[in-house]
Amino acid sequence: MSKQRGGTQEGVSEAIRAEIAKIPAGELPAAKPARVLPGLEVAGFEITPSVRSTTSKLLAKAKNEAVAGDGGEVVSVADAVATSRAFEDRRELAMRLVEACDGDFGLARAVIARLEQFYRNVRGG
Repeated sequence: MSKQRGGTQEGVSEAIRAEIAKIPAGELPAAKPARVLPGLEVAGFEITPSVRSTTSKLLAKAKNEAVAGDGGEVVSVADAVATSRAFEDRRELAMRLVEACDGDFGLARAVIARLEQFYRNVRGG
């Protein structure tokens, strides 16, 4: 008989987790069990004190995991290399532009201004 109860409890827990997963991440920190319980009723589960308790516990756990997951952005070596490479590519393009303008920085600036104007016209701003 305890196996059946455990199986039922697991089913309820899975249903609760599924309802919690439907809550957007931005709304999760302020979510209350009352937001989850109607979905369980629709799914055919009877709302008992045990179900309410399990819902509260699982919602608190989900909130803690969401907070722990927002520890900040993890920067990998690949990101740093990509940023460095992008900077080098911009530098190389700038050098090519100056070379194409025979070393005349004034002309290079004029070309850049013309390209910026073209971008604004295409973008519509």
